[in-house]
Amino acid sequence: MSPGTHFSRRVRGLLFAALTLTAITAGSAHAAVPSPATSICPPIAAVSPNGSCCFDVIVRDAAGLPVAGATVVVDFGACPVTFCPAQSHTGNQVIGTADASGRATFCICATVTLPCSVQISADGILLCTVPVANNCDPTPNKKSAWGTLKVIYR
Repeated sequence: MSPGTHFSRRVRGLLFAALTLTAITAGSAHAAVPSPATSICPPIAAVSPNGSCCFDVIVRDAAGLPVAGATVVVDFGACPVTFCPAQSHTGNQVIGTADASGRATFCICATVTLPCSVQISADGILLCTVPVANNCDPTPNKKSAWGTLKVIYR
């Protein structure tokens, strides 16, 4: 056996060991833990009797990265809430799942006796407590940015 062959086998063995160690380390990575400090909650939890009011919760970990697949719970607690028959809920909670960008969208069909606040949590970690509103204002008509830019550049 020539010295080059022995060196080549040794390098291949070291590469194999390094790749195996990398695969084991990557496989044992833990799922991201939601962080209240970097997650984004809505200013209010708007509900409506027809489910037309929607709000988003953005779940992120301590590094600000999205937590895909997080179970997000909007808990009405002791608030007097009446859910529509079509609204999926468990007790006084509505449950959703964060998508790949960490976003969970809620369009809750219900009426609530105000004042009331909900607790929003992700994977069992409390993210925030926000007030509830029984309606949502339609988005006001705004000039598009393109119209403004067009005027500036003319």
